[in-house]
Amino acid sequence: MRYQVGHQEQIVILVQSLKRQRLFTFGHPSVDAVIDRYITGISSSLLSSSTTDEFNLQQNNQYYSHICKDLEAKKKKKENIEEEKLVNIDDNNNGGY
Repeated sequence: MRYQVGHQEQIVILVQSLKRQRLFTFGHPSVDAVIDRYITGISSSLLSSSTTDEFNLQQNNQYYSHICKDLEAKKKKKENIEEEKLVNIDDNNNGGY
C-alpha cells in the first residue's frame, strides 16, 4: 500500500508466509503509522499509544482471520481439482474396456 501525505510518501508492505502462517511487514516511516493514517486519516502521533496498539491488534486479527479463510478455501479447491484428476484418470483407464 502506498499513501501520500502532502509531499511525503509513505509505504507499507505486508507479506504472509503460506507455510508457517507468519506475517512480515515493512513500512516507512513505520507500518503502524502508515496503516493508522490510511484507515483513520489521522496521523498516528495524534492517537494515544494504547488506542493505536488496540487498533493494530484488532486489524492484525482481522487480517489473519481473512488470510486463514482464504488459505482454507484454496486448500479445498486444490483437493477438488486433485479428486477430479483422479476421476478423469480412472475414467480414461476404464473407458477402453
